[in-house]
Amino acid sequence: MVGFITLRGSLSGSIRLTTVGKSTRFVLKLREKPPHGGFTVYLIDGEDFASFRFSDDSDEFSGTALFSCVRAAVIANPFGDFIAEGSIGAVRHDLQAVKARIRAAVSYTHLRAHETLSDLV
Repeated sequence: MVGFITLRGSLSGSIRLTTVGKSTRFVLKLREKPPHGGFTVYLIDGEDFASFRFSDDSDEFSGTALFSCVRAAVIANPFGDFIAEGSIGAVRHDLQAVKARIRAAVSYTHLRAHETLSDLV
């Protein structure tokens, strides 16, 4: 199965999705230069999401999510601000709820990284 997500925001582009079995391969093409310092792509499947960090200055990026039903995507800059989002066709997805979950997961991981670093000193 092949699908497309059009991204809108301060960064725009498209994501081509190809589902094979229980995984989805994606190819992201950006219209603008990516943010300095890289960005993170979050592919969303209902309540689950997969994240992919990119720091390359290319205009095309790819990866594979280990679920078969990607419904939406959001992109965050290195500071965690969401700079683009989109969903498949007419599918309406509650991106606000998922963005809140992503922020919580990123904040927790960031906190644990500092805690671990201080424990090593």
